[in-house]
Amino acid sequence: MKISANTSFPYPILGIRNDIQPGLPNNSIILEEQSSDVYNYVFRLTLTFDNTYIQKLIDCGMAHFVCEADCSSTFFNKCYLSNNAVIEVIIPRKSVNGRVYLRTFIVAASEITNYDNPGKHEDFEGFTFNIEVGEVLVAFPQAYFDTDLRSDILHVAGTYMEIRKDDNATETTYRLDTPKIGIVLPSALYNIYQSKIGEQNVQIIHASLAFNALLCALYNLDDMRDRDLLWVRCLTARFNEDEKFSAYRDQIDKKEVPILAQVLLDNPYQRLFNFLETSNTQA
Repeated sequence: MKISANTSFPYPILGIRNDIQPGLPNNSIILEEQSSDVYNYVFRLTLTFDNTYIQKLIDCGMAHFVCEADCSSTFFNKCYLSNNAVIEVIIPRKSVNGRVYLRTFIVAASEITNYDNPGKHEDFEGFTFNIEVGEVLVAFPQAYFDTDLRSDILHVAGTYMEIRKDDNATETTYRLDTPKIGIVLPSALYNIYQSKIGEQNVQIIHASLAFNALLCALYNLDDMRDRDLLWVRCLTARFNEDEKFSAYRDQIDKKEVPILAQVLLDNPYQRLFNFLETSNTQA
């Protein structure tokens, strides 16, 4: 079940807009990988909230925690229940591929009559609510993990971009609506690329086609962060894992895109000139 932060409900939910105050803290959900092995992914979700009214419902068994694991690429979907704020999530590796979302809630475990949370927004003042089993009381921020992104491949441009041929194309274009950033070449150019440009000339590709494609992607990334595309996930993961990219985790300053692209591609211009200098020396 996916709930947007802007979704409206007929009763107040902690974590949705300002329905209930105080809201959820910044560290309301912490996802930690535990003893994953060759067969399973094992995670621990630790949840934090501050609402005495809801905590009493949990303590008396009228509400509990639930985490829904969802992988759209394999249609894997499973719910994990817990009576406390720590949930262990075990997912078979063969059941998922790509991004796996973890959506966590506190839901009613039994019918709750005259639900009246003292922290409710004034719009709900004067009303009480009858909550049915399974209805949401708290919606925690969505968490996720990626099964196809390892630290060692995030630095490889080929992980998130590729050169393709288009028989109908008349000029080189870039595609951002596909899993990998697409560098689309007309047939004639693609044939030259295939026959003349080898691995030894990768510096030329990085300083030209790949650099321009990455510029295009970075300029558009902020508008596409919610898209489940491999290139978006790769760049986001790279920013999250490396402290030197911390300034770009939430938003990219467009003025810094050219420099950022060079860093991500490991200084392609310097590598190009080093390659040309070496080639001329050998000639």
